[in-house]
Amino acid sequence: LTLSGAVQSEWTRQTGVGDENLRIVVFGLPFPVPIAVNSQLDVRSTTEHIALRYSGVPHTALYAEGRFQQETRGVFEQQTGGAAFLRRTDADVNARDLRAGFHTSPWPGVALAASYRRNERRTDYANLEYVPPGGPYPGFLRQRASYGDEVDARLSWRAASWWKMQFGYRMAATDYVTATDAFAAAPAATPGGALYSANHDAHTFSMGHTLTPFRRWILNASASYTDSRASSAQNGVASVVPWRGGIVSAQGGATFAWTAATDLRVSHAWSRADYAQNNFAGGLPAGLEYDQHSLQASLTTRLKRGATVNLQYGFNRYTEPTSGNAY
Repeated sequence: LTLSGAVQSEWTRQTGVGDENLRIVVFGLPFPVPIAVNSQLDVRSTTEHIALRYSGVPHTALYAEGRFQQETRGVFEQQTGGAAFLRRTDADVNARDLRAGFHTSPWPGVALAASYRRNERRTDYANLEYVPPGGPYPGFLRQRASYGDEVDARLSWRAASWWKMQFGYRMAATDYVTATDAFAAAPAATPGGALYSANHDAHTFSMGHTLTPFRRWILNASASYTDSRASSAQNGVASVVPWRGGIVSAQGGATFAWTAATDLRVSHAWSRADYAQNNFAGGLPAGLEYDQHSLQASLTTRLKRGATVNLQYGFNRYTEPTSGNAY
């Protein structure tokens, strides 16, 4: 049984000043408007980390760890001359990141690992001064928070002395909450309070193979698929729809040890995403769809005294149908 812990504290301050000349046009004639800007950012943070590891179970290691952070920020921004602006905001940040899992190898050539992670972060704002008064953004924000869960599982299997396989799965889910002051002016009227503002869910499946079937040859191939969905509060507006789709990626490569000091390598990677949104009826088809290929070939020679010479060629092709087949 092993227990470890650490504490770290930091303080930083950033200060900025500047002078600018804005130009306004009156009856076709430009007139300079001098303005001065200054800002200051103070950050104080303390981070604690604690980890527990237990290896009393045969061929298995259990672990749990936590990371906690407390942070205080002070922000001051001011502009004098032209349109006056003043913002003085204090923010308190509390975050924690908890993780637990295990690694086990019950049979020769087989390894299994799984973990669970919980991540929380909350920021509370105190807007002490804000000019112009009653401004909707960012002065009316009072709190922003995120709560995330993640599950990860991986299996490694050496099927033969020259063949190793890996399989993985990851699930991630995050909720976002925002709290604001009440704001009565149209069109941004809001009663204030806490609001469930967004959600993101993702599932990723992956696999990989490493082969050494012949002397001086190393072959590798991997593929993954991610299905994800992100949605936000939209008050029933049909033009704002969830960002939903998937990304599939594949990669393959071969390395040949030409001599004891020279390697040849060739690889190809492909990725395709489909987040296109066919919501023309709502008026805002803002999705993304792309197809990307990358081909690389290289020759690496290791010289004496640690020197290395590398010659590499790469070819990349990217198309994006959702933006008029841009390249």
